[in-house]
Amino acid sequence: MPQDDIENALTDAKISGKIPPRARVGEILIAAGLVTQEQVNAALQNQDESKKKRIGQLLIEHGFVTEDQLLVALAAKFRLQIVDLSSIVPNMKAIEALSPILCTVPGVSGSGSRGSPYHSNLRAD
Repeated sequence: MPQDDIENALTDAKISGKIPPRARVGEILIAAGLVTQEQVNAALQNQDESKKKRIGQLLIEHGFVTEDQLLVALAAKFRLQIVDLSSIVPNMKAIEALSPILCTVPGVSGSGSRGSPYHSNLRAD
């Protein structure tokens, strides 16, 4: 299910009162029609056996939801907006003003003229 459809389903569920103000992740996913109560119960049963895993991770592991679907539900829970960083072009003046130490990100390779991995990975369009 596309992100917009999930967000619309969550908005409709909030307006109709299907999502309580302090809803849990499972309740939000059920209200959006992404999982059933039985699927949440199955994940909760596994959570009892493995207290270290959160309900969202268990739902993903069972194949009940995708990571993106879970993120949309969490964003709704915490009233946050999801931003696709791959579609944002950073302001190069802001990047250049950052200390090279602040720009070091694990998993990003390459080095630019100033020693920051971002100099070789970011471009102004």
